[in-house]
Amino acid sequence: HTKLMRRKYLSLLLGLVAMLLPTIAGAYDFEAGGLYYDVVSFTELTCKVAPSPNDNPYSGDIVVPDVVTYNNRELKVVEIANSAFSYKKIDSVVIGDNVERIGDSAFSSSTVKNIIFGKNVVELGRSAFLSCQNIVSVKLPEKLTTVSSHLFYGCKNLKEVIFPEGTETIGQSAVHGSGIEEITLPATVKNIDIYAFNECSELRSLTLPTYIETIPLYMCRSCKNLTSITIPPSVKLIRSEAFYYCSSLQTVDLGMNLKTIERNAFTG
Repeated sequence: HTKLMRRKYLSLLLGLVAMLLPTIAGAYDFEAGGLYYDVVSFTELTCKVAPSPNDNPYSGDIVVPDVVTYNNRELKVVEIANSAFSYKKIDSVVIGDNVERIGDSAFSSSTVKNIIFGKNVVELGRSAFLSCQNIVSVKLPEKLTTVSSHLFYGCKNLKEVIFPEGTETIGQSAVHGSGIEEITLPATVKNIDIYAFNECSELRSLTLPTYIETIPLYMCRSCKNLTSITIPPSVKLIRSEAFYYCSSLQTVDLGMNLKTIERNAFTG
């Protein structure tokens, strides 16, 4: 009897979920100019770009405006929602100047090739451009201070990332497995997380920031085309496998204040 009740309850629950899924997938407050939006605040008159409904997916060239009109009121577009353009067949994106945040996985696994950021973007969410295989070059927003984790993970054709002055943190696996060829980090960078440039097999040149104290775990592991590296004098510690199997590495200039090199830092 108890098993029968459980089965009935589970069947009812699954039925409810099945009915709700289409609603959740296509949930938005309004549409304007080919984009779908959710209201963030009627008090502050703000909204964000929402995922498109399944029956009318985003495609082509996307322009995120500064403002849109809804119920005879102008709303500022301040955000692109999590996963808004994920897996969509889009070509280019121009982002309005009122947008401050681009959500987690916002463009992940999409076909986007060109991105122009508005001048007020201060946050790019985790994995925002993960596995975007058509991106070749990106100039990051001028007000960005943190390059989030997995931001360009697996972007195999990405050759160039221009980091703004004022960048302070490079997140875990930020460009892991990308096609980046040269990295110049501004002097303002204080923290680099693990795997940041891991398996960037096309990386030939890396300019590290002036004031970091630690080269993190697996930072440049398997960067097989990296030929030389200069460790800034601020660095006290090189963590395990930081340059593991950088098989073309010929010249290493160790900083004058270096205290510790952990095991396997330069293996291979």
